[in-house]
Amino acid sequence: MSREARVLAVGAGALGLIAAIAGSGVAALGAVALALTAIAVARGRSRRAAPSPRPSLTEEGITLLSPGEPAMHLSWNQLVEVSVLTTSDGPLGEDVFFVLRGADGSSCCVPQSIASELVDRLLGLPGFDHQTFITAMGSTSAAVFVCWRGRAGDALLVARPPAGSLSPEG
Repeated sequence: MSREARVLAVGAGALGLIAAIAGSGVAALGAVALALTAIAVARGRSRRAAPSPRPSLTEEGITLLSPGEPAMHLSWNQLVEVSVLTTSDGPLGEDVFFVLRGADGSSCCVPQSIASELVDRLLGLPGFDHQTFITAMGSTSAAVFVCWRGRAGDALLVARPPAGSLSPEG
């Protein structure tokens, strides 16, 4: 019997045992947690997380630094499209990515798990389609949702903090 088959058999047996003993909502919750663990082990996922990429947002643009990979950079003055890419890898895997495309052919793909500051900026783009964004964030299948298109230079207004905004020191 393969490792995957053993894990699934143990998981299925444990689910049956929990359901038979308790027969309540608590058992169902435990069964779901156990099933998710069994699936993760069966897929061979490590409990140790891989080093996460680090985004750097400045007034000039975004740079994404990933260990062992070339840095991805996109200047705000080149940004012409923002898309949300969704996959069916959730809830155990990264399943939402923000894809930024530049007029010069540059692009940057940022996982949702590290994109909170980026999302704040993107939501302020003139003409950003918030309804499409909401639909994308609820997607559980592989899809691409274009939330904003503009011309080179349109994103510069959002890249610069408003006059009088608080600095990190203040």
